[in-house]
Amino acid sequence: MAAVRNMEWRQTLGNALFLALLVCIAADPTNSIFGLKDVCFVALVGYNMVFFRAEWHRLVYFAAAVAIITVAALVAVARDIALDGDYLLSLYKAVAPLFIVPWLHHYDVVRLSRWPVVATALVVSACFWVIFFVPSTEAAIYLFSKSHGDTIMMSRRALLGQQIFAMYHRSTACFFVVFAYAFQQSLNARSRTWQSVFAAVVLALYFATSGTRMSMLSPVAMAGAIAFFLFRNRRYYNYVIYPTAIVAGLAFVALVVVMASESGEASIVVKFAHVRSYADLFNTDPLHLLFGQGPGARFFTAGFHRMATVTEWAYLELFRYFGLMALVIIAIFVYPLFAIVRHGRHYPYSLAVVVAYLLYLITAGTNPLLLSSTGMLSLMMTYSFAYNLRNNTSNPPLPCSPN
Repeated sequence: MAAVRNMEWRQTLGNALFLALLVCIAADPTNSIFGLKDVCFVALVGYNMVFFRAEWHRLVYFAAAVAIITVAALVAVARDIALDGDYLLSLYKAVAPLFIVPWLHHYDVVRLSRWPVVATALVVSACFWVIFFVPSTEAAIYLFSKSHGDTIMMSRRALLGQQIFAMYHRSTACFFVVFAYAFQQSLNARSRTWQSVFAAVVLALYFATSGTRMSMLSPVAMAGAIAFFLFRNRRYYNYVIYPTAIVAGLAFVALVVVMASESGEASIVVKFAHVRSYADLFNTDPLHLLFGQGPGARFFTAGFHRMATVTEWAYLELFRYFGLMALVIIAIFVYPLFAIVRHGRHYPYSLAVVVAYLLYLITAGTNPLLLSSTGMLSLMMTYSFAYNLRNNTSNPPLPCSPN
């Protein structure tokens, strides 16, 4: 009995330390508000090493990422390519959370992430509505964000022909998994709780005020996909669900096309100018595609009209930095999807996690989100979910069809 209580206390303290790290990643991705991200990470790793059994073979993900960054940097130095030392160091820090993977089977990161994510969304949403009703507060909030690494990016932009005010928090994309999980849980009468409904509603409203195409459209796509797969086998529902899905799908595609082709959307022009610059770089020196230009190397991009270390095309950046070794980095991010499909095809929440994580990977492809703390948060959620499925440590499966 004492051993059981001791194990419960160890797990509770471990959850508390992990929760502190998740708060820092979700609320303070730039580590400029609390400044505690490194401290929480070291404390969690140290605690895990002392109190929990590790599956050390999973350290291969961390070792592979570090080795690729190091080899690519050494090759760049040998080719006399200048590297930005600060950016190179930031890449090492970005992949550091992979060191936690050997202990992830002890934690349910998706559930632990819910309240840090929802609390962050509530704070940002509160700031949005304060500015909306009291415009004089905009300058103070803007200056606070600006002095803390632009944690919240505020802008006025044209969307569907309308000028809107938007507040985009840098961690927004890694909220997808929490939203999808809470939304699917809310649809199931047996699993529905007020917490799941509250989380789904808060995050849906938060995404609507973010102002970016992917963060506004992705929750709609997630909700539609989850509802379709949950209800498609219900009696008589096929007479409604399939026609509705077809119409909604066509409307969604049309909306995406309109939003992506708005003439006033300067970011679209910038992104395509970046693509042309990548093509010019690889055509000029094919060795960059084979070995990489090096992490932290600069190149001229027509999108910014200057030399730049990083652009919004995350996957193209991986190939520019690491060459063909980028495929290993991409495999690290994609692997948990295959693990979930293999071990949890009949577990209902697998649908939510897979759909949300896929949309995260798509969103990260056009934003510098992959090799960052937010990218690692999404990755840890997905790996944790996959390992818990394999070890049967998640909640017992619920019926796939809601009541």
